Amino acid sequence: MRLFDMLHLLPAALSLLCPQELPQEGTQENPLAPDDIVVTASAFAADPLTEPWAISLVPTATLATTARTLSESLRGLPSVSVQKTAQGQSSPYLRGLTGYHNLLLVDGVRLNHSAMRPGPNQYWSTVDSWALDRVEFLRGTSGIRYGADAIGGVVHAVSNLLTPGAADASLQTSGMVRSRMASAEGGWGARLQQMQSGPDWAMQLGFTHKTWGDLHAGGSTGTQINTGYQDDFGDLRFVRRLDDDLNLRLNLQRVRQVDVPRTHKTIDGFSWMGTSVGSELWRLHDQDRDLYSAALDWGHGARERGSLTLSLHRHEERRDRARIKSDDFRNDRQGFSVDDWGLNWREERGLDSGLLLRYGAEIHHERVHSWKSEWRDSTGVWSDNIQGPVAADATYSTIAAYIEPSFDVGALTIEPGLRFTHVGLNANVVDFTPSAYTQTWDALTAGVRATFWGNNDSITWLSATQGFRAPSLYDATSTDETSVADSPDFTLEPEHFLQFEFGRKGGHGKLRYEVVLWHTMIQDMIVRSPEGSGGVDVLKDNGDGFLNGLELSAAFELDETWSLSAVASLMNGEVDQWTADGFELRKPVDRLVPMSFYSSLTHHFDDSDSSFEAWVWAVGRSDELSLRDELDTSRIPQDGTPGFATSGLTWSKVIRAGNTLTVSLENLFDKDYRVHGSGLNGAGRNLIVAWEVRY
Repeated sequence: MRLFDMLHLLPAALSLLCPQELPQEGTQENPLAPDDIVVTASAFAADPLTEPWAISLVPTATLATTARTLSESLRGLPSVSVQKTAQGQSSPYLRGLTGYHNLLLVDGVRLNHSAMRPGPNQYWSTVDSWALDRVEFLRGTSGIRYGADAIGGVVHAVSNLLTPGAADASLQTSGMVRSRMASAEGGWGARLQQMQSGPDWAMQLGFTHKTWGDLHAGGSTGTQINTGYQDDFGDLRFVRRLDDDLNLRLNLQRVRQVDVPRTHKTIDGFSWMGTSVGSELWRLHDQDRDLYSAALDWGHGARERGSLTLSLHRHEERRDRARIKSDDFRNDRQGFSVDDWGLNWREERGLDSGLLLRYGAEIHHERVHSWKSEWRDSTGVWSDNIQGPVAADATYSTIAAYIEPSFDVGALTIEPGLRFTHVGLNANVVDFTPSAYTQTWDALTAGVRATFWGNNDSITWLSATQGFRAPSLYDATSTDETSVADSPDFTLEPEHFLQFEFGRKGGHGKLRYEVVLWHTMIQDMIVRSPEGSGGVDVLKDNGDGFLNGLELSAAFELDETWSLSAVASLMNGEVDQWTADGFELRKPVDRLVPMSFYSSLTHHFDDSDSSFEAWVWAVGRSDELSLRDELDTSRIPQDGTPGFATSGLTWSKVIRAGNTLTVSLENLFDKDYRVHGSGLNGAGRNLIVAWEVRY
């Protein structure tokens, strides 16, 4: 369904837009809770109902109880599909795109790097969701402020705000213990968090351990063997007030994931609706990630704010795989390491003329190494390859600067913006001819957003934003696309995008709503098409295409204690692809996100210490397949992935001040289902018990 074909849905959507007034009091439930604060849209704290962006929020309660990982916390949001290659390898598709086309921020620091794989990858699972205050999802292209490569959306993982004590404050101590157990996940975890504050300073130390057993699916599928793993997280945060309007913030995060299995590629996989079973003996992934940052933030009133952040992001990945090939046992081990030094400056300033000026700059310099060695029984020795999954010795540098003024013309606010991006790639050791490669790219991207302010904060916006992404180190030098053979390619062109968005949000009486219609034009996107009937090799080239979609959100306060919310979205998209004989054709994008619907009914009891929620999640059939999807027989059935509907109940009770018990029962009817493109099925009937104690 192209954008033109979707326009017949617009009158029904616009019928929601007639009201102009917002209620004085309203529901506090997602979506569109008026008392929530977001920082991602403007880079500083703001009310989401006054921000002309498509914004979704994941609150602390979801992160700490029902959601297992950061990626899975996005389930049910507009234009989102969370693909799960394995338990520890989940990757969200945002407005039809995943991997390096979406930007992940942790407390304002980007986690994307040049060795990140293009398709579904496991890197988002290395963020500790239990250490977060909330997750903000800024849907759509956000290339001016956060990076021209933020095409599908920006997901910002935000920690709780650490506030220094007063100048004359005594030493204060507080803490939290959080635990969670889940039956179908065979998993349990706990987080211990301790905070101290004194005159002009505060510090927080946290540890999280999670152990996941074999995932139990619904229906006849049952236990999916060899799917469990464990991860450990640690974080240390410190803030010091240097002046009345100047703070220094230090942040350290550490993540260790051990032996995360990719089961569907091994003999422990299973056939579901005709999917094939893997032949590898094992495939295990380890992830080590450390993030260090030091930030200065300042503010002189509401119209003069800024931040300067220095960061070091270290990421190491290792893969251990064993298989029998040509009657010969082979064990190959490969990995990469990235050291990404970053400097980020953001500022906004209100001028006497009424102009609000936002501007900033960002610098990243990555040093990348990789390795691969293989054992063969036939030779009895370990042999070293020239490189691992990317160039063995490389640097990847990005320099960017942006300016984004905002001014009013009557009831209209106009926000034009420009961003300059320079990218330099230097691959010194490549298993290819030539064995070294150097390239630079420059781009100037623009965007404009017009916002009409209705009565009492009802807003309508229209935007057009460009996106740009230079070939990454993975694009240019990869030899291994996880399941197929890849080859370095030094002829790839940068990708260009242009996204148009129309949105409206507001309310009337007890109703709040958001409607967003979007269309993304794709030029020269790097597409990987299967070569040969078996699809064991891929051909990379630049292709054109489009993505478009419609997103609807509403929340209605039935009375003082009952509220109802619903989210629905649909999309379509195609891009150029190439058959094994080189014939070009237009096919759906990989893992096209199907139509989805999520609704919840919430009741807050009179004592205000307990609440109850019933929810339904429904996803349509996924049978519009790309060439790669058609050959991905270990994950996708021949006729596509069936649609499904599942439901659940959640009860939460504050036992006494600081102690909260949450009990959830998911997948009430034990539905056997799979999210499109996943390598395993979703959890069956799942009892989740979460307990939080604050002291």
